[in-house]
Amino acid sequence: MQAPGSFIPEEIQGLLEDAEVYLVDGLQNENLSARAREEREMILFNFQHIKARYHLEFLPRGGDAVDAGYAQDSSDDNQSWTCAPSMVSDASFPSDYQDDGK
Repeated sequence: MQAPGSFIPEEIQGLLEDAEVYLVDGLQNENLSARAREEREMILFNFQHIKARYHLEFLPRGGDAVDAGYAQDSSDDNQSWTCAPSMVSDASFPSDYQDDGK
């Protein structure tokens, strides 16, 4: 949960949004290696984690997650939705180790 009084500055939110848009839209039709696709999925999963933690609501410009092909494996002919690699669930963030002052 977000600590009281902490927030992500608007400039950082914009940077996060731009990076997410690039990963979702910019790389959607690129021929990525399996490792690059895994990394892309892991980064997108981490974006979801950060957005949930800080209650951010940005989505790629011009549509919602479904329209943008969010977390969609573009190399698959049936365009099936994919989940992030299981190793991502064990990912920790620097804020996980910060003292809450309690």
